[in-house]
Amino acid sequence: MHILVSMPTEQRDHAERWRTALMQRLPSADISVYSSGEVPRNVDYVVTWKPDADLMSRLTGLRAVFTASAGVDAILAQADLPDCPIVRLLDAGMGDQMADYALFAGLYLQRGFDRMREAQAEARWAPALGAARDRPVVGILGLGTLGSVVAARLVANGFPVRGWSRTARTVPELSCFHGLDGLDDFLAGTELLFCLLPLTPQTRHLIDRRRLEALPRGAAVVNVARGPVVNEVDLLAALDSGHVRCALLDVFATEPLPPDNPLWQHPRVVITPHVAAATLIEPSADSVVADMARLERGDTPRGLVDRARGY
Repeated sequence: MHILVSMPTEQRDHAERWRTALMQRLPSADISVYSSGEVPRNVDYVVTWKPDADLMSRLTGLRAVFTASAGVDAILAQADLPDCPIVRLLDAGMGDQMADYALFAGLYLQRGFDRMREAQAEARWAPALGAARDRPVVGILGLGTLGSVVAARLVANGFPVRGWSRTARTVPELSCFHGLDGLDDFLAGTELLFCLLPLTPQTRHLIDRRRLEALPRGAAVVNVARGPVVNEVDLLAALDSGHVRCALLDVFATEPLPPDNPLWQHPRVVITPHVAAATLIEPSADSVVADMARLERGDTPRGLVDRARGY
């Protein structure tokens, strides 16, 4: 078995750590790290994130592509993608990290820390802004593996939670909505919108001006999924008008976020640099190796991507 690990050039150390983790689990496999321009022969599996533009077209005979992330938009955007299974990470430690971020966001809104941050910028002492209120209703946009972990953490901490998914789902202790017909009703009762949707042609700018206006006035928006799911121009307008109270953003249409982007300086925006859920190599390698074993024995891998749906 020959496995090729391919990461962006600036992440060579990261790729080497992946190689080490895979070698520990598959000592009999031939595992190499891709160097620009050098493509080994007879590669069975590639483990990758944002591969070089022409890499996929140069790998013939691939049995599967494994993504080193939960998102697959960067892989599906590749030209000449081989006709083989694409397998993504389902959790691998990311769910707990996302749940931490969601819990922070919920408490940030409940305790009025966003308003105290604005008061600090004005050197204004305003203790009344921090008075505790009821837990805000959190709406999770995307009820996949990560969304379910986030929902369970929030419910365990006393937050009322509702969820929206593309198709009907039932999740204990959640009010569930589905389909575009149910989206406006979902948004209308959501005080903190937590976006966990994959980026597909159907979800690009799904949260636009009209859907931001469907939220109750004073709601907050959190995006930890993919930047283009939320229309940034429309979000800025909603923040300026006061309809959206604050936003916590971990992902953006352009990354790194350009220094001249107005989101940086907006008083109602908290920015984190795409760190809501880092890929943890050890549990991720466990997941990849387990799905390779499923493929080897002719079973369906757990993280198999449906190319038509985009996730």
